[in-house]
Amino acid sequence: MSEKDTSHEAWGEEKEQESSKTIDLAEWLRKNHAYLEKRAREKAENPPSDALISDMDGLISESDSFSEQASHGMEDEGQDFDQTSELSEKHENMESPELVDLDSSQEALNSEEEETAPSDDTADGQRDEEESETESETETDATEEPEEGEELIQEGAPAVADEALPERTDAHQKQPLFWKWGLKEKGALRLATLVLAVLLTIVFAGYFVSPLSKVKTMTVEGQSQVSAEDILANTGIYKEDYTLTTFFKQDQMVKLIEEKVVWVKDAAVSYQFPTDFKITVEEHQVIGYVKDGNIYHPVLSSGDVLDSTVATENLPSPFLTFELTDLSQIKEFIVNLSKLEQASPLSRFLSVKHTPTNATEDLLTIETVEGHTIMVPLSEVAVKLPYYEKVIKDLYVPSYIDMEVGIFTYAK
Repeated sequence: MSEKDTSHEAWGEEKEQESSKTIDLAEWLRKNHAYLEKRAREKAENPPSDALISDMDGLISESDSFSEQASHGMEDEGQDFDQTSELSEKHENMESPELVDLDSSQEALNSEEEETAPSDDTADGQRDEEESETESETETDATEEPEEGEELIQEGAPAVADEALPERTDAHQKQPLFWKWGLKEKGALRLATLVLAVLLTIVFAGYFVSPLSKVKTMTVEGQSQVSAEDILANTGIYKEDYTLTTFFKQDQMVKLIEEKVVWVKDAAVSYQFPTDFKITVEEHQVIGYVKDGNIYHPVLSSGDVLDSTVATENLPSPFLTFELTDLSQIKEFIVNLSKLEQASPLSRFLSVKHTPTNATEDLLTIETVEGHTIMVPLSEVAVKLPYYEKVIKDLYVPSYIDMEVGIFTYAK
């Protein structure tokens, strides 16, 4: 076999390999196109966002154009392959022993080789140029980078199942932050805030102008010695006052009731939506009476003496009588007794008189239910009266208990 035949066969094999590569590339493009159509059908069943649909349409159109370019390359390669086949047939016909005899065919072959040598060289050069152009086009198409949004499977890369890829849910979508909003969104927010503020202003203004703003219900609980009307009259609240004003004056109401209503020891105000107010009071107890001729005035546990009077037949038995000319001394006496840590002996007293001496101006004389007589300075009531319970344990007859200077006892 001659060198020319060998070169023709080698060239034919290279063309066949290149054609097979081109066919493999076309097969790969066909499979990729089928994969993209499958993805499009799946996305059609689960509609994606508009942006994803547009990206998919662009991807399919780019794949179609890429397939057309590859098919044109295959046609060019097919033409080169047809030319190669014709040359091979011509060469076989030239070597057929049926046309000429051995000597004539040898001479004809030699002469034909001499005549066709330049043309073969020219054909080889053309084939080399066509081959280089085809290879450059194939490399250019193969190495072309996909555009944005294009999904092409690289040759030799491992296939990944579509089910294994995670899908982005609504929770993964990034929400725009307030400071990243555009002027349109911020302007809409400001407008909504302004409209809301105006509406609230109109609602509040209409409420305060209407009679509903002054509707309120006030009740009193816990009183027995004083009427509910007297307590309400000393709250500092009037019918013309707004309900909102009454709500903010609850502490002031408590203070005024305790100061102006002498019977009230403690007061509390509670509010229940929308317009109900409840006043709960605790009253002082009557601990004694001040004798003024033939009438008696109640003395409260606060030390206050009431202007009201009680008839003799309505007095309890026994009861404590204060025979003090100065009413301030009564209040001071009650206040000093309230400082005792143990139970006050006030319930065991029958009378308290002011009996001053040259040595003690504020000396008090107290008569008890046991028949004892206590003499103690008003200023030392809180200090010495606590010993009364211990002293009477050793007394078996009515006695005097002198606490003016120290503590002494002697029988009556």
